[in-house]
Amino acid sequence: MATPLIRAEGLSLRHGRAPCADGCRALDDRADTAVCPRCGAVWALRDVSFDVYPGEIFGIVGESGAGKTSLIDILDFRAEPTAGAVYYGGWHDGQRPLHEASDEERRDLRNHALGLVYQNPRRALMMGMSAGGNVIERMLAAGERHIGQMRARAHGHLDHMELGDRMDVVTETLSAGMRQRVQIARALANRPQVLLLDEPTTGLDLSVQARTLDLIRKVQRELGLTVILVTHDWGVLRLLARRAIVLKAGRVVESGMVAQLMEDPQAPYTQLLVSSAL
Repeated sequence: MATPLIRAEGLSLRHGRAPCADGCRALDDRADTAVCPRCGAVWALRDVSFDVYPGEIFGIVGESGAGKTSLIDILDFRAEPTAGAVYYGGWHDGQRPLHEASDEERRDLRNHALGLVYQNPRRALMMGMSAGGNVIERMLAAGERHIGQMRARAHGHLDHMELGDRMDVVTETLSAGMRQRVQIARALANRPQVLLLDEPTTGLDLSVQARTLDLIRKVQRELGLTVILVTHDWGVLRLLARRAIVLKAGRVVESGMVAQLMEDPQAPYTQLLVSSAL
């Protein structure tokens, strides 16, 4: 059996007050809320575990506030887990928790191993810079300095996103769909092994959304990327992912093949989500 590239084991993430001395009630397996009624601590994640295998697109689905983005924050080093750990096969052979990485090692992992695509491209892109400049900027952050080679590679990534002719166009003047594709090209600039997609098509027109999803699938196949997709949209999940977990209030309520989750959901929460989406 294949070895997971990403392993998340027992991840919990607490915000706010210190937990109760004898344990937060929100961590009880039967608790339906992420907020402890006694101490007021908010648990964005509660004992979340999953495996992601090389070359697959893995989905994380749930409503707003379910904890999806908190998982991405931990994977991208923007949050430290309160408990549990994430292991990455490309770092110490997956034997050391990622949160043990030094600041320098974290920068190296973010610049080379991980690519992140936000829901809002403005979080990643400099709007006054050209499309090509945004892609090159990420290469510079990784230590590259040969301008000719960087321009050629940036053009190649933009061409993958059908934006080769927009290389020198100021990003601010591009459409929302084009900006999102520039952001994807930027995330791929240093050939990462893992691509994190945080609601990548939310807010786009349906036709633009469909084209963006087609391009993501195409690039994922061609480059052999491992993708972790965060979404609340079951249509997007069905088009891209093969396996997924369903989050509710920071806890995994169901996991499995996407087709099974949609056609025969077992958890009442999953049934509600699927029926609402159809």
